[in-house]
This record gives sequence, C-alpha cells and structure tokens, in this order.
Amino acid sequence: MSFFIKFQGFVQKGAGMASNKESSCGLFDRARLGISSALENFRSGKFPVTRLFTSSFKRTGKKTRILKQKYSHSRTRNYRRNDSGASQLLAQKGSPASNKAAIPGKSLPKLTLPKFTLSKFTLPKLSFSKLSLPAIPKISIPKFTLNRFSLPSLSFNRYSASGATSKGFSLPGGSVPPGVHRFLNVKTAVIVLLIVCLFSTFIYGNTKVAAFALEKDGKQIAVVTDKEAAEIAIVELKAEKTDAWKRRVDVTQKIAFKKIQAKRFDIDKVSGLKPLLNRELTFVAVATGIKVNGEVAVVVKDEQEALDILEQLKGFYNSKEGFKVENIAFRENVELVDVPVALKEVLPAEDALRLLKDGREKKVTHVVESGESLWVIARNYDMHVEDLQKANPSLKGEKLDIGQELNLVAVEPLINVQVTGEITLEEAVPYKVVVKTNKSMWRGTEKVKASGENGLRKVTYRMVMSNGEVVDKEVLNEQVLKPVKDKVVERGTRIVVASRGGGGKIGWPISGKITSSYGRRWGRMHTGLDIDGYKGQPIGAAADGKVTSTGWEGAYGNMVTIKHDNGLVTRYAHLSKISVSSGDKVERGDLIGYVGSTGRSTGSHLHFEVLSGGKFQNPMNYLK
Repeated sequence: MSFFIKFQGFVQKGAGMASNKESSCGLFDRARLGISSALENFRSGKFPVTRLFTSSFKRTGKKTRILKQKYSHSRTRNYRRNDSGASQLLAQKGSPASNKAAIPGKSLPKLTLPKFTLSKFTLPKLSFSKLSLPAIPKISIPKFTLNRFSLPSLSFNRYSASGATSKGFSLPGGSVPPGVHRFLNVKTAVIVLLIVCLFSTFIYGNTKVAAFALEKDGKQIAVVTDKEAAEIAIVELKAEKTDAWKRRVDVTQKIAFKKIQAKRFDIDKVSGLKPLLNRELTFVAVATGIKVNGEVAVVVKDEQEALDILEQLKGFYNSKEGFKVENIAFRENVELVDVPVALKEVLPAEDALRLLKDGREKKVTHVVESGESLWVIARNYDMHVEDLQKANPSLKGEKLDIGQELNLVAVEPLINVQVTGEITLEEAVPYKVVVKTNKSMWRGTEKVKASGENGLRKVTYRMVMSNGEVVDKEVLNEQVLKPVKDKVVERGTRIVVASRGGGGKIGWPISGKITSSYGRRWGRMHTGLDIDGYKGQPIGAAADGKVTSTGWEGAYGNMVTIKHDNGLVTRYAHLSKISVSSGDKVERGDLIGYVGSTGRSTGSHLHFEVLSGGKFQNPMNYLK
C-alpha cells in the first residue's frame, strides 16, 4: 500500500504581516528534517498528529523569505525557534533574536514552488503469525473447552488528540476517564469470546459423523449414533405395552437400520426416542370387538370389558320403579369376537358405551321458548315436522311446554334394548262432558249444571318397552278405586235474529226501533244504523264469520268486528259487555255481546255498520 505525500507552497502578496523570519535555506532544511522524521515515525508505528500550517514567500532584494504562519484565532503567534540559520539571519540585520519581527510591505511577484511528492511508500506488513488457533480437541455437548486459546492484548498507546501525546488512550482535551482501558479490553474480550463460541458451536453441530438411520417401511423416522440403544428402546416399548394389555403386542411395520453420515444437529437423543417411536410405530394386539348384526360396531380392550359395557347398556332401561322385568334382551344379534387391531383404534369403555347407546349422529337439542311451535322450530332448523316428531317419540300431539328440551337429530342407537315385564299403576280416569241443549238460552251461551270429577283406578299392565319407550301394553287387571263424575253443561240454541225488510244477505243483530239512519246527519256523514235497545240486551252475529277484533275503540266504546265469508265486515259499537274474543268463529245469531252506552253515546243503543271492500255501505241494503 503506497501513500503519496504532496507538499505545495502558495505565494501570497502582502506587507506588514507580523511573523517569524526565516531564510529560504533554513526553511527547506527544516522541511527536509521534518519529513524524514515523519517517515521514520511512520515506519516505527508512531502516528503523531501535527498542526497544519501554510507558508507564504516574500522576496526582499535578492533573497526570498518564507513566512510560516500557524493556523490560530490570531494572525500572529509567539513561539520559540531553534533553527540556527534563522538566528544568524536576524543578527545580520541588526535585529535582536526575538520572536517578533516586522517585515516591510512590498509588492512581491507571484512565485510557485514545484510540487514535492513522495511516492511508492509502502507500509510495513503487519503479521499475526504468532496468533494461532490450535486444533480443537474432541468436544462434548453441552460442555466444551477450548485449550490454549489466548486473546491478543489490545493497546491504545501513542494516540494523541489536539497535538498532545499520551502513553494511553486520551480524549480531545487530554483527559483520560478512569478505568477506560480495563472497560474496553474486557468488553472486546467478551465480544470476541462470544463470536468464537457461536462459530465453534455452528462448526461442531454441522460436522458429519457416522450414524444410523432408523427406518419404518423404508421411511426414515429417526437418526441415532447408538444402534444398540435404539433396539433396546423398541424392545422396552413393546414390553411396556404387553404388560399394560396383558397380551402380546407386535409392530406391523418393517424396522431397519441404515448406516449414514449425519450432522450432529440431526441426531436424536436416546432419551427422546421412546416417545418418538410411540408416535411413529403402529402397535397391534388382539382385542375384543362387539359385533352387531354381523358388523363390528366397537372394539374394546378385552372380553370382560365388553361384557361390562353390555350389562351397563341394559341397566339404562331397567330402572323403572315398580316394573317387574320378565325379559331383557337386545333386538339386534349381538356377539363378541377377537379382532387384531391397532391399539390406537381401541375405544375406552365410556366412549364405547355412549356410541352403542346414542349412535353415530351427534345429539343436538333445542329448548322450547315462549311462542314457539313444532312448525316454527322445524323451519328454523331446516327440518320437517315429521322428522322432529320422529326424533322425539315421547311427544304427544303438537303441544309444547316452555323449557321443554327437544332432540333435533333422530338418534339411532347401534343396539336397541327391549324390556318386557309387568307394572301396576294407579291412574286417574278423566271425566266426560255431557252437553244438553236449552232453547231458552241464547246461542253461544252455556251454563254448567254439574261439575265433573276424575275417577281413580288401579291397573296392571304387561308392557313392552324399547330403549325406555313403551311400544306395546296390555291390561291384565283393572280395579276402580273412585268412580267418574261427568260434567253436565247446558248450551243455548236461541238465535238473536229480528226479521224485517232488507236485502236479505245478513240478519238483524237485535230487534228494535231505528233511531238514526245511514247518511248525512247534523252536517256530517253517519256511517251506520243506530238501533234502539235496552242495556244488557243480547246482540247476535249478523252472519257466519270470524271475530277479527274486540275491545275499546275510542268514540265507538266497546266494539266487536266480524269478517264474514261473503266479503262483508260488520261492526257492533257502544256495547256494555263483550262475550267473544279475537279469533273466535261464530255463526249467525251467536251471542257476541250486550247493548250499552259506552263511548260517545247519548243512551243505550247499538251502532251497527257494514263495510264492503273497505268502504262503508248502507246496512239496509243487506239486512232482511
């Protein structure tokens, strides 16, 4: 590596500049000595930082004087010169050997010195041959040692700042923090040691060594260095499973060892070999299968466990109080068989029992909420009502109770338990309702003549149940403990109809004088007929239809609205009492309420309206 040092002078014009005077000969002698000294220091490894300077030349007579000015905040600076040539020159001029001298101002011609270049200078080669890493001996993981390894001593000598040189490290200003050498050396040593350790570990882990590939049916599942230890692990694992199952356990796959060269990082530890083999290998043993109608439904550990499961399954449906069991059996053909199977496919006893009882479909339930029906629930779950009833065989009709739990998937058990036996029960005998007609009573009214009472009987049944649900029963004996008392009800048949002239499509709701007709009255439209009547007089439906609304309607008071099959709508207003409810179906002449004077009314009467297509019509055109 070569360094080029160039020295170039610049000639400046000026007069009256205060500086030290030196002869041109003395200056070149000093420059030569300074450069020689710098090169010697450079070769010896010393790198002093000298102050920069510029040189100016001034010709006085036949001699050229070079003025050297150091960079500083002032244009003049006092310093002592040791150059003998400069002192002699000052003595010849008659001036004292002083640090200050005056140079008369005179215009100087521009003079340029030739460039002075030192080239082809080469730094001495630095050799670190003495720093060597010895061959690393065999290292054991996780503990390893590096023998005879030493770090190079780091020195910060001969570094100077701002022109001041110290034997140690110094900052600008010459101050050296305490302990800085120790801190830098320790920190550097730690970093270097960490890098060396990481690099050594990487090299060690990626070094290939002789090993064995453990293969399962030609597929590599592990890499070991100790073949014998791996074989022992396989034998021990088989022995452990044999002890647990109380029968011989084999491995179905073909196991082989193959010599390979493997990286240390890829080698499996012997301690983790058993869990790995337990996951990768398939262990097979002879277990007990429960066969249903010729097909193996579940596989359990042994025959005794299978028998216990079947007994528990029968016990689910043999716990009804007072039931004398005559016979309990499975509807399907059930048998036990020995099955060679992978140990992973053997079910625990609890899972096998649940599968036999509930089937393979996942059971989903729904809790009935207020206002729900079978149709609403079936629609919400994208089902048919028939499927919902099939999934809940205990349902009787379509009546649901709030909070009742319904099965949404028809659970098909793998084994159905059928129980036959006798049971004696005390049952309530519901009373019957006996209806008698009364011509003097308005139709739509009724009166209870005698209240009913349920009876009580003692019955012995022979029952056949499948999975807890009764599929057949026969009465063996019956004894009446309390007789039934029927309920007697009288219902009126008298029709509320008044016949008079009219269109003949509907009947008169009451008989009475018309006090106000349909049409304009007192400057506004009267939309119906006002029929005189006394308070409490029965009002009959004008025709067959369905009650659409009942209740208070402002100026109308208590009002009933009926929609008829012929498209007409009739209204009955100012009622004192309403006898029907919204949604009721009525026939012509059925009692719907009583005459009154509710709402905006001046006396007891019935305001009767007829609408067709939503528009008011003259009732006289429809009454007969």
